[in-house]
Amino acid sequence: IMTNSENYSKKFNDTINENIDNIAMCYYEPGCGISEGAAAYTSWYDNFSNVVVKLDQVELTYYYMPDSYTHELGHVYDNALGAFYNTHEWQNVYNQINTNDSDHSLLRDYAHSAPVECFAECVAEYFASGACSNYNSNDLKAVDIDIDGYNNLYDYMTSILT
Repeated sequence: IMTNSENYSKKFNDTINENIDNIAMCYYEPGCGISEGAAAYTSWYDNFSNVVVKLDQVELTYYYMPDSYTHELGHVYDNALGAFYNTHEWQNVYNQINTNDSDHSLLRDYAHSAPVECFAECVAEYFASGACSNYNSNDLKAVDIDIDGYNNLYDYMTSILT
């Protein structure tokens, strides 16, 4: 699997390595615990310590797998921060993202669905951008935010992830 892990910061890698118990690759079978339409998942039921990546999804392209994998690791990282997505600070950032990217032209629709998914999408956008990704970290630079002296989402995520 192409993970783009060479793009991850030392802080991110160290945090993931300290907080993840298992990464599994599986083929989809009904009843296996992963939904048919998902490429990967992790769950708060196991404290985001296990990540499962499906290998047989037709839609799993060269781009989709590293993006999905990095997104799920974003949940692991978020949990290691103590559910950062649930803080007043991230709620403020999330609201600004929804205001300043109201047409969803910069971040995928999924980033606008809930604060927890927005955080994971921003992590994926930050790290997975590059030759083997559909993400582009320049999109984070284009999302204006005003918090703690940061004026764009990329610089703000840099402060959290590096």
